[in-house]
Parts: sequence; structure tokens; C-alpha cells
Amino acid sequence: DNHIDFCLGLTQALEKTKSYLKKNSLEIPVIVEVRNTHEIDQVMNFPWVKRILLDNMSPKILKKNIKKINGKFETEASGNITEKHLVSYAETGVDYVSMGALTYAAVPVDLSLKAI
Repeated sequence: DNHIDFCLGLTQALEKTKSYLKKNSLEIPVIVEVRNTHEIDQVMNFPWVKRILLDNMSPKILKKNIKKINGKFETEASGNITEKHLVSYAETGVDYVSMGALTYAAVPVDLSLKAI
């Protein structure tokens, strides 16, 4: 979101990204987070994008957008997905599902190295 906002739009952010990659001779896969259908339309003008991350969309809207993308890009669902409704997201046809809920209750482990 911040990259898009600082560049004054998704199209501008992707144009700057492409320019940076070309200038530095980089072949880095680009994943673009979208919030709505308008942003999906914009990303689809950049066929070099590897994956579209569909953020905070219901399974119903996600399924509609997967159909719109029609296999032209890898797709990933994210945002407010929990184990309770993971299957409904997976059944939309999305390629990947991100689920931050997996780590919400994770207990940190102290891995610091101290001389004794």
C-alpha cells in the first residue's frame, strides 16, 4: 500500500519498479498486492508481474477476481484468513493462501548467543 501511495498510484509504482529492475539488470519476481478490481485491471497491463496478491477479499469476490485474472498471473489470497474458513478460500481456485493467523499466538524463543 505504501509503495503505491508514495508513487501516486499502482501504475506509477509498477512503472518505477520495472525501470529499477531494468536499470540494475535484476530479474526479481514481483508480487503486487491489490485491494479491488480497478487495481487488478491496472496490474494486468504489466505481464511481467509474477503474482497478484488479493487482499482482504471475501471468497465470493475472490472467486470472481480469479476468473477475471484467468490464469494470466499466479494468485494469492491474504487478509483475515483463519483456519475456520481456510477451505472456502482454497476452493476459490487461488494458487496460494497467506494466513497470518498461524503465528498470532506463537511464543518467541530466545535464540541469543551468550558466552558463559
